[in-house]
Amino acid sequence: MNNGSKSFLAFLLGAIAGASLGLLFAPKKGEETREDVAEWLKAKREAGTETLHEWREKSGEALNELKDKGTEVVEDLKEKFPEQKEKVVSAIRAGRDALRRNSKHEEVEA
Repeated sequence: MNNGSKSFLAFLLGAIAGASLGLLFAPKKGEETREDVAEWLKAKREAGTETLHEWREKSGEALNELKDKGTEVVEDLKEKFPEQKEKVVSAIRAGRDALRRNSKHEEVEA
């Protein structure tokens, strides 16, 4: 037998011995233990489901708040954009007019 086989055999024998001793010294019958485990699992599943519902509700609320904030920002930009656009267009026109006046002035001097 090689070292790996010996280790596996020792593990297998230890598992069998542990299971046997567990059955011999168990404080409850197997059926009672299974019922306890089933109840514990049911309680954990219900708690997990409740937590999941809470997270979904909170994330839905947060998403709605984000949507509302985004809508507010968009509406604010829609209101401010025409004002800013008009200022920029006016500045460009003023710059262009000044450039034209300057160009005409230079032609007259030449």
